[in-house]
Amino acid sequence: MTTGAQSIPAHVPPEVVVDYDPVDGPEIKAFPPGALDKIREEHRIFYTPFKGGYWFPTRHEDIRSVYERPEIFAQGGTLTEPNFRKVMIPLTLNGDEHRKWRRILQPIFTPGRIKQLEGFLREVARDRLREIAPLGACDVSMDYALQIPAATFSGLMGLPREEFPTFNQLAFDLVYTPEMVRLKEGDEAGRRFRDDRTEEILELVGNLIPQRRADPGDDVLSYLVDVELEGRKLTDEEIVNIGYLLFIAGTDSTGAMMSYSLHALADRPDLRTRLIEDPESVPTAVEELIRYHAFINSGRDVLEDVELCGVTLKRGDRVLLPTGSGNHDPRQFERADEIDLDRKVAKTVTFGAGPHRCLGAPLARLEVRIGIEEFLKVIPEFQVAPGEEMTYAFMHSKSVPLHVPFVYPPTRVD
Repeated sequence: MTTGAQSIPAHVPPEVVVDYDPVDGPEIKAFPPGALDKIREEHRIFYTPFKGGYWFPTRHEDIRSVYERPEIFAQGGTLTEPNFRKVMIPLTLNGDEHRKWRRILQPIFTPGRIKQLEGFLREVARDRLREIAPLGACDVSMDYALQIPAATFSGLMGLPREEFPTFNQLAFDLVYTPEMVRLKEGDEAGRRFRDDRTEEILELVGNLIPQRRADPGDDVLSYLVDVELEGRKLTDEEIVNIGYLLFIAGTDSTGAMMSYSLHALADRPDLRTRLIEDPESVPTAVEELIRYHAFINSGRDVLEDVELCGVTLKRGDRVLLPTGSGNHDPRQFERADEIDLDRKVAKTVTFGAGPHRCLGAPLARLEVRIGIEEFLKVIPEFQVAPGEEMTYAFMHSKSVPLHVPFVYPPTRVD
């Protein structure tokens, strides 16, 4: 069977095939976190032929079930790179190999270490606000939300402040520019651009390793240089690999969470007023905002024939886990399609689930919270620029805000 010039495997029942394009389809272009809201009502699971063919479970319980069974559903690739060209530690590892590397990285994200970053993060946010607040307008995604996690990575690596702009630019080039190139020149051109920037990041991180060996500090790179795995030091290649993953995993996703959240507050003055009048409610609000705006589609490879949601998946099939659909499932959350700042959020799939659940989730939460708190202190009144709207960039298996134009009364920040 074929549809849209794409081949459908013989074991896929025709009734579960949906022509859903998870990269360029109208649903994902309209609002990525809610792209499957209508489809979920008709299909507990469906198969799309786009991008080589994927299964999509749409309900929270089924998405979580796949996350929690890595012995059947192994960590896979992404929509733009179904088979990673190189191992990414520990993201693309499975089983015991994944567990041993994850144990190595856990000390980087302890509550105590993350709490120590709060002052630094507030300083970074205020620095950005000093730049954009007097202007009366900004693209909050590029000019603010992405800048904070990019600077956080630089701080974690122990870089001096004067070198932060280098990684800020690389973050922009890695997250947004490939999509612009892809839309203008095609998929291959976008991929080449991303590959070039990737090599630049790998080289920059690699150049720091000899410095940390000669003069270690209290930073993540110094920790990786010193830590041992099964009685040996990590190789330069392994350290660079981990450093690159920390950059790409912690920058675009956290920046996107902040952009989505601030956009919601621009659209809903009542929510914004609530947080300004009751700043103690911001942490709870962050949980709800990132629940509502989940946007990641994690890839999994099927290792053996298995039944899921009443259909048979064959060994070699691929599954995408749409966190937005899981978090919008009314079976899990009452009034799931509404933002409720009083909601006691529990058991979301925002950061995944199971053994591959995001290690950096506590840091991401802190960055989003501080980004919102500092923004509201300096720019309490803001809205989306009249006549414009939020647009999105696609990266790997994420649809992140690309263009989020805000206007507000100009303010000087001392």
